[in-house]
Amino acid sequence: MKKWSGSIAFLFAITCVHSALGSIISTSGQVVSISPPASVAKNALQSNTTDVVFQEQNGLALASPLAVNATKPGTYTSVASLTPGVIAAGTVIQDYFLHSDPIDNSGLNFIGSITFDSNILGVIALSGDLSSTDSTLGHAGTAYPTGDAGRGYELTGSTQDQFTISPDMRTLSFNVHTYTDLDQLRVITSVPEPASVGLLGAALFCFALFARKFAWRCPPAESAITRRSL
Repeated sequence: MKKWSGSIAFLFAITCVHSALGSIISTSGQVVSISPPASVAKNALQSNTTDVVFQEQNGLALASPLAVNATKPGTYTSVASLTPGVIAAGTVIQDYFLHSDPIDNSGLNFIGSITFDSNILGVIALSGDLSSTDSTLGHAGTAYPTGDAGRGYELTGSTQDQFTISPDMRTLSFNVHTYTDLDQLRVITSVPEPASVGLLGAALFCFALFARKFAWRCPPAESAITRRSL
């Protein structure tokens, strides 16, 4: 019984770690959350009704400083409106990829929002910056259109493509018109708690709590043998 209780406690601890990692809380409008796809290259993942969003990295410690295009709350409609910044090396992040590629090339409008369980640290919206971060932030099993000069948001100052970071830094809203090319966006967020000490502490706490509960319910094997011998 001790072996079983230890195994169950271990599995429970792993579940605690998984729940402590970040995720999308909700989506609204024309966007759905999916598992990482095989490809987000042009014509590989298409829909006339919705954009898709998926998590690329979770608990990634940045090996070098990461330049992003937007870092503050507000609505971004032009390159001039962007608030560039740098996320420091060593920061533990999670990141998400928003993808639009309709079958209809005459131009379709997609509007939606994504709410995360931790703060948005930065958004990458420009084509060149998306391509330069595919290898470091992209999901290992997903093919990207690296080098496509039209894959990012066309922030021309009109309402053609725009995105908004909410005042609490937890929700990203978008409004894009996608024509013959892609519209893609990368969102970098913090993790709910430090990915090293915090998660390890949570796991150990869950393990100890669950193991103690089983130890209280199950009598020691020695005691059971002694009682039978009497």
